[in-house]
Amino acid sequence: MITHSTTIRTRRLILRPWREEDLESYAMMNADSRVMEYFPSTLSREESNRQAHLMMKEIPEIGWGFWAVEVPDVANFIGWIGLRKVDFSAHFTPAIEIGWRIAFDYWGHGYAIEGARACLQYGFETLKLKEIVSFTALTNKRSQRVMQQIGMHHSPADDFDHPKLSVDCKVRRHVLYRMKQDEWKRSFASCNIKIGDIRLHTESFGNSADPACLLIAGAMAPGRFWSDTFCYDLANHGLFVIRYDHRDIGDSSAVWQKKPYSLADLANDAVAILDEYGINQAHIVGHSMGGHICQQIAIDHPKRILSMAIISSGPIGPTIETDRPLTDEEQKTLDKTWAIFLSKKDESSLNKQIQGFMPVWRHLNGSIPLDEEMANAYTRDLLTRTTHSIREGNPHELLMQNLKIDQHRGILQKIDVPTLVIHGDSDPLALPRDGLAIAHAIPNAKLLMIQGMGHMIFNRDLEKKIAQNLLKYFQTNR
Repeated sequence: MITHSTTIRTRRLILRPWREEDLESYAMMNADSRVMEYFPSTLSREESNRQAHLMMKEIPEIGWGFWAVEVPDVANFIGWIGLRKVDFSAHFTPAIEIGWRIAFDYWGHGYAIEGARACLQYGFETLKLKEIVSFTALTNKRSQRVMQQIGMHHSPADDFDHPKLSVDCKVRRHVLYRMKQDEWKRSFASCNIKIGDIRLHTESFGNSADPACLLIAGAMAPGRFWSDTFCYDLANHGLFVIRYDHRDIGDSSAVWQKKPYSLADLANDAVAILDEYGINQAHIVGHSMGGHICQQIAIDHPKRILSMAIISSGPIGPTIETDRPLTDEEQKTLDKTWAIFLSKKDESSLNKQIQGFMPVWRHLNGSIPLDEEMANAYTRDLLTRTTHSIREGNPHELLMQNLKIDQHRGILQKIDVPTLVIHGDSDPLALPRDGLAIAHAIPNAKLLMIQGMGHMIFNRDLEKKIAQNLLKYFQTNR
């Protein structure tokens, strides 16, 4: 018998052995029809206790299992996440599964993803497992998104009828997701890169032998603006994807107060990241300020670019489109946007701060429905993973205000790299004319104007559409 039970700690979570005091909260979870929607039924207190005692017993016996999950300073118990031997016979067994069940009040915070990643790491790196699987009801799209976001993959040929469920059970049909050890090794990694005294936090997805794609976020947006689902989608289609935190955001260094910097400095940061990864050329993708950085790279370091995509951005030099005065309608749009920005109040609690961002994101998402789960997860990461100020007058805002665009007339016409411009026809911040300006000024640039799209991309269908168009464009420029 194993006498030591493993405890796993992540940035926000503790995955630990069960305690008797967890049982009451667990029973409440199992009686919640929202939590149990994709199970045959809710559980009685007796059934819940029996299940909990089984998990409680397994962990001391082998040292791991379905761990109870604690969020320090938030909740002593929010559910379970972990690894377990599959306890039925199927075409994929014997196997080890990864699973999770989280109380409804803690949905939308990214806890399942964070804990599941840690369990995958433990399974592959400590237990040396060759493969880990996960399964859920065919209709449970929420859990399937978690499986996708942690890098697992699905084949319809693996779908199966759960042998423990009756033939007439509405959730009997299940999907199976898999991940092998070699896929884990190349699926996700993070590292800090030093550029002199500056630390830049980077995260990568996929196989480093594949063509590289560098994702560049906008002003005061951390690298995780590009969601895990988006990054894995690109990586699963043959790209080595890198996202990173700019100076003064996320886990990267605070720089501005000691030494203000320019757009060219941020472009040099991007190139330095490619150097550190040993990448000669890459596809680069920039959103908002990230699109400005892409243009600067194309001017200063054109040979490092395979192709570039500029999303929801504006030109770094004046063009015919930007020379035209704003129409009354355009001015009203910008006035409304800034009024919404300025109406957001500072709140004392994290949850209130997150909710305070929702009207902003809803406005910036255009007429495409806002996926509040996506927006919530992004905002929580934005607020909890940085010690830098994101208030008005932040470093990136000051940098953008100091751009001397009028001094660079004709500069875009000198860009000689394949360019895709993606813009929303409902963008209330970088107006549609800005996307047109870039596409018309850069020789041979291709424009994709998406109906209803605003400035942000908090919508899974929109995110997938952008990924598909990037992949199609990159394929022609490898």
